[in-house]
Amino acid sequence: MRCAGASPVLKTKIAATEGVCSPADHRTCTETGSCVPSNGKRQIARSDDHLGRVVDAWYLALVERSPGAAERAWWITDLRARNGSERVLVSQLVGSAEFLDQAGQDTGAFVDQVFLRLAHRLPDAAGRAWWIERVDGEAMSRSLVGSRVFGSAEVRGVRVDTITGALLDREPSPDERTAWSEVLRTQGDLELRVLLVSHDDYGAAPA
Repeated sequence: MRCAGASPVLKTKIAATEGVCSPADHRTCTETGSCVPSNGKRQIARSDDHLGRVVDAWYLALVERSPGAAERAWWITDLRARNGSERVLVSQLVGSAEFLDQAGQDTGAFVDQVFLRLAHRLPDAAGRAWWIERVDGEAMSRSLVGSRVFGSAEVRGVRVDTITGALLDREPSPDERTAWSEVLRTQGDLELRVLLVSHDDYGAAPA
């Protein structure tokens, strides 16, 4: 069974394995020339190793430390139960006392920190005032602030950049960024990771 778009070297390897893969199944060719079932890509994205790296990355990005062993194990289980959705992990870390302590217990500094760590920029003055008013007026919890910012179109684009860099060791093209942001919006975190694990460029960098 041949894989469309494979390199000449890979095609040579695949040719040696023809007949091994059942044509009844959708298959993906690996760099070794072997074929794996399509659900193997999902298993990679749902593995302890892969989900653990997701947890590690968010802890470092948001509270600037590695998770403890128990924290890491708990969040791996939670991510798998939520089909890879990272929103709760992010919102809980943003809403934590640890995150607020790093902002000096100040609401304005908290809002700045949320935007810097999720959107990689400071909020504009009007937006900053809007978020502060809602947090101080108890109309919105700090966790909800994290969830709303995390789910914004802007941050979806940032997340596509980050995930693509981690899995494909490169930046997404403009068209890829648009398409993959839409995958995040409509299908979720796990589906984007499965898509990228299935990409021809996967394997050039650690997952």
